[in-house]
Amino acid sequence: MRDNELEVTSRGTILVVEDDESVARALSRRLGGPGRYEVLVAHSSHEAIRLIGNGIDFVLLDLNLGEEDMGGIECLRRFRLSLGYDGIVCILTGDETASTLLRAVDAGADGFLLKPVESVIEAIELMLRPGLWPRRDPVEMGDEGIASLRSRGLRPEQVNLCCLWSSMGFPQYIDIAREFDASAEAVSQRFVRIRKTLGLRSQYQLASMLQALCMLGCRRSFGPFVGILD
Repeated sequence: MRDNELEVTSRGTILVVEDDESVARALSRRLGGPGRYEVLVAHSSHEAIRLIGNGIDFVLLDLNLGEEDMGGIECLRRFRLSLGYDGIVCILTGDETASTLLRAVDAGADGFLLKPVESVIEAIELMLRPGLWPRRDPVEMGDEGIASLRSRGLRPEQVNLCCLWSSMGFPQYIDIAREFDASAEAVSQRFVRIRKTLGLRSQYQLASMLQALCMLGCRRSFGPFVGILD
């Protein structure tokens, strides 16, 4: 390398699991290149399972893989349960129904990108930023969502905190702490207990679940970035 040249390194490795080759190529072009990410592509879940241990930092997983494939949900379960993958997994899907999104969260998804995908790089960088998440539009939890949270084992005060967080637009802990006249650490610990009860890995997963639960019983679309951005 010449003295006046700078070495350009990647920001990490992303695995794109997408059976549509044109979509996979488009994602690779957007995410790859100097100073961006190293991109690996798998066109089936079986290929993805072979690649998942290769230092993957982030996975973009198509929910609806080919007819002969095991499918995105089952692939995600194997990532988490059988292979112990603990990195971030973001689902790619054209299906924004609450039941589908909740199945993905329950299987271990951290967030969602609704097709057609725009601003992919910005969304990934937000999810890779530790301890932070973007504000979203305030959403109100309906009776079905509240009932679902209760059925998942949350106590009434925990349900109320989840509803408050949703209605405030999923702000940082410090903003919620002001509502309770409490410390951000105290609020953080409340959310840790909520995530533990729900079996969720991250605050992103919780936000994704709550946003999906807010969709129960309504037809409102939350835009191209469900669980990530508005």
